Amino acid sequence: MSLLSDYVKQKGALEIWNKYFVDSLEDEFRDKCLDGIDCVRLTKESFIVENKCREILSRVDNPFVIGGKFALNYLKENFGLELNGNVVCLETSGDDLRRFIDEIKNYDCIVGVGGGHVMDLLKFLGMKTGKKTLAIPTTLTTHVYASPKIHAGNAIASFGYKKTIDGSPPTVALIDKKLILPLQKKSPRLIFTGLGDISAYVTAVEDWRLAEKNGKDKVNDYVVEMTKDTIDEIMKIDINEDLDGWLERYCLIQVTLCNITDWVGSAPASGAEHLFAKSLEEINGNILHGEAVALGIIIVSHLQGKNEGLAENLVRHIGLDV
Repeated sequence: MSLLSDYVKQKGALEIWNKYFVDSLEDEFRDKCLDGIDCVRLTKESFIVENKCREILSRVDNPFVIGGKFALNYLKENFGLELNGNVVCLETSGDDLRRFIDEIKNYDCIVGVGGGHVMDLLKFLGMKTGKKTLAIPTTLTTHVYASPKIHAGNAIASFGYKKTIDGSPPTVALIDKKLILPLQKKSPRLIFTGLGDISAYVTAVEDWRLAEKNGKDKVNDYVVEMTKDTIDEIMKIDINEDLDGWLERYCLIQVTLCNITDWVGSAPASGAEHLFAKSLEEINGNILHGEAVALGIIIVSHLQGKNEGLAENLVRHIGLDV
């Protein structure tokens, strides 16, 4: 049984490696953006760079730009780049997106600057228009910048979509240290809360096992091992140390979550703790998603009667005051 189990895990590792890390097809847009750029490659599409946004954006011809108001200002402060962007927010409507889709016909690509909501809109517009997309996340509260999944918020839902769309990740996603590293002191919640979201493995995997027991799903042993390894990696992070020392590890943890959910679905990363978080976010709009999930992990672990100590230690370790 052990030999068979090891074979299954090796087979799973090879499948993930080939799908997410091996560049089987050249991409002219990606090559143009990154040719000669010193970077850390996380996946085929996601890269860590240092003070390279300005240079890379100068290589992008005729872009249609969307971004959060804060994010576009933040880009201007750090790079002196004043992009003529379309400001998007939670109130952006389906009619706004339809107008964008019509306007994008006259542009060569789409650039998105901001957090998770902007990243979802960027991927949706790319899917609807067939244009190449460049993502510049300005927080690490979410892993959406690397995920092929598109969350159907109100604007996207107006097109008839429900819940989550199986799309594609941005053609290029840039984690620029010049944008991200200062957040550790300026707005630490925009860094640490992403760890809270990822920590959902602790309770979500138990729900996944329960689903298998009731004939509703099939647990993948290799993925379970990956979730355990991820929790171990999070516990190795010292959030009091300079972010530059653990940024790459953090981003690898985020893209690994994206790969897992694309490969086997959301079950190992999203269980009852996310249902709790969604309800809490509807009541309190000021709480960040990862904070709500972290509180959900503690509560659900006690309801499950499993991993209570791990859940509490993990949330405490990543510095979330819940």
